[in-house]
Amino acid sequence: MQEAVGMMSRSSRGISSLLFVISLAHLLVLCSQLQLAIAKAQYHEFVIKEAAVTRLCRTHSIMTVNGEFPGPAVEMSEGDSLIVRVINRGSYNVTVHWHGV
Repeated sequence: MQEAVGMMSRSSRGISSLLFVISLAHLLVLCSQLQLAIAKAQYHEFVIKEAAVTRLCRTHSIMTVNGEFPGPAVEMSEGDSLIVRVINRGSYNVTVHWHGV
């Protein structure tokens, strides 16, 4: 009789562990769906232009983005959409690229 009770408790622990894993999996799926539900679209406009900068008693012309060097940071979350408009008001052709994760 005691053996049967011991086997039942072991098997019920296994079932409760399995239910916990299934519940955790459902929670992860719901979190990922929630993250997609709060995703947003971002629109940024970057104006590239030349600016005079004096360093070590010498004046140089550099390219700035919205008057900043380096350019402004763009923060995004997974699932967000990004729309970028670049206006080149400088006298050189430029390539815009981003660094980050």
